[in-house]
Amino acid sequence: MTTNSAPVFKAPFGGAGCQVSDPREHKGYHYVVAWCIGLGATSRDYVIGQCNQAAKEDAPVNAIYKTRAAPHEEDKGTWVVFDEIARPENKERIEQYVQAMVDYERRLAEWRQAQKNHPPLHSYTLTFPATVTVTVRAVSLKAAAVALAPVDGQQHHEVKQVVPAFGGTMRLLLDRTAADLVATDDPEHKAPPAPERRMPLGT
Repeated sequence: MTTNSAPVFKAPFGGAGCQVSDPREHKGYHYVVAWCIGLGATSRDYVIGQCNQAAKEDAPVNAIYKTRAAPHEEDKGTWVVFDEIARPENKERIEQYVQAMVDYERRLAEWRQAQKNHPPLHSYTLTFPATVTVTVRAVSLKAAAVALAPVDGQQHHEVKQVVPAFGGTMRLLLDRTAADLVATDDPEHKAPPAPERRMPLGT
């Protein structure tokens, strides 16, 4: 993990669209999230709603779900906790998910701390000479030059390309009026000879 890339939560199971990994959304109720996802929840709003309800009712931190209130009875339902899960395989599955959430939050905290300690980034715009060679299929040299003409009719044609290697934008300004013919298979035009390469004199 680099200081420029925030960690990504990789859930052990469940679809990508239903994951709730932000502590501000799950309020610390990792087990509620794990239980909802384990039961096949497909809506983030539903999972967040369950976490909000747990926080509002001050449910135990290891709560997994709330029982339904019985109709026409005073019982409003109770929060079931992780330790009450009967099947060992279910407990192991929930623990795996919760551990993934805890590990992600630890890595996220470390990344945020590293960002605070990292020197600020500045923008630098540089201009440097470069040679760009473009091959165009056309019926004539004039037609080839027209093909390189900018859409807006201006002298320069601007092409932007994001270069992830340094996280910036490379801008190429192509001037067709300054183009030199390097090679062609058109018998009407003879390409100039390649520049002679001379070996340096020995010492």
